[in-house]
Amino acid sequence: VNTTGTTTFSAAVTAASVTTNSGGTTAINGGSVTTTGDQTYNDAVTLGAATTLTSSGSGAINLASTVNGAQTLTINTAGTTTFGGIVGGTTALTSVTTDAAGTVVINGGAVTTTGAQTYNDAATLGAATTLSASSITTGSTMAAGSNAITLTTDALALGGNISSSGALVIQPKTAGTTIALGTDATGALKLDDTEIGYLSNGFSSITIGSASGTGAIAVNFATVPTFADNLVIRSSSGAITAVDTIDTATNTLTISSGGAVSVAGITSGT
Repeated sequence: VNTTGTTTFSAAVTAASVTTNSGGTTAINGGSVTTTGDQTYNDAVTLGAATTLTSSGSGAINLASTVNGAQTLTINTAGTTTFGGIVGGTTALTSVTTDAAGTVVINGGAVTTTGAQTYNDAATLGAATTLSASSITTGSTMAAGSNAITLTTDALALGGNISSSGALVIQPKTAGTTIALGTDATGALKLDDTEIGYLSNGFSSITIGSASGTGAIAVNFATVPTFADNLVIRSSSGAITAVDTIDTATNTLTISSGGAVSVAGITSGT
């Protein structure tokens, strides 16, 4: 479809492939687009209904520009899904879900949803990226190269290694959300021992918590891990309580809060 105006899919679409040019906009209002091959949306996309994009033949699904609309977006393909522009930058999506069969590439720098983001397939971040959602779930790996990763969410479930040589920030979306580090800790935004192990060595720094956070941060491991990178644990006014030693080996450790801070022990470079 080639037009500098608006392309509107007002009903469900079934085709061999779909391609729109970069001159206009595309409104997907019919709820689903199903192809055997590729889907390429070179222009800005708006969602007017809960939307599922499916390629039954492992085709690539490329959203090359922005995506907006207060709707759910589900993408199913054994090929590569690409977000080339900012998602939810003007109007946050309700949720984003990708299936486990393919890969997802996030190049636009930001994905914002009011609800959940679930990436069941391996993810690659091609730019410094902020994911903002009520909950974030990864079913596989997330690799960012040298790009920074910011996960802003009130619940996190990691299903594979997260890697980058840039900075990693994990912070609550809601200021009062409580944070838990360790299997035996209690909190809404929780990283258990296994998930802490998924934070691969190589980050320039790992920051847990928000400078504007008010929720308590609890640290209680089943087995005390060694953080392989510089670590920051922060809150504006929430209490930080660690009943176990926090071990960063020769890396730096910074604990910052306007609330009470209690730490059983520290092993760090500084």
